[in-house]
Amino acid sequence: MTSDDSGNLPTDAELDQMLTDPGIRSKLGQILEANDIDTPLDDMTQETQRDVLRQVIHQQQQQAQASEVPEHLVDALLGDEKMRPALEQALQAAGIDKSLDEMEEDERRHYARQFIEALQQSQQNQ
Repeated sequence: MTSDDSGNLPTDAELDQMLTDPGIRSKLGQILEANDIDTPLDDMTQETQRDVLRQVIHQQQQQAQASEVPEHLVDALLGDEKMRPALEQALQAAGIDKSLDEMEEDERRHYARQFIEALQQSQQNQ
């Protein structure tokens, strides 16, 4: 995907191409419904459809940037015996009835990453 002057968002031509994809159109329709926007995508002008898609892509990029947890933090958390009880407690609180020892490595890493994201989020909210 190339970008225009607005950072790393797609050009109008690229947006138009994406808007021909039935999967993307369906997902956009769901997003519009979830946000209580009653106008169907097909009833919007081409420019409005582009704007909607551009906003969705921008939000996804921001969420992706916000949720990138460096692997060394995941390693540090999983290797820290003092943090292990807090992580186990968080898993139980989330309704996960497996201990870290019972999980596969990728599952442990997934939950460790979520734990770190939650900590980062709570720090941002203070």
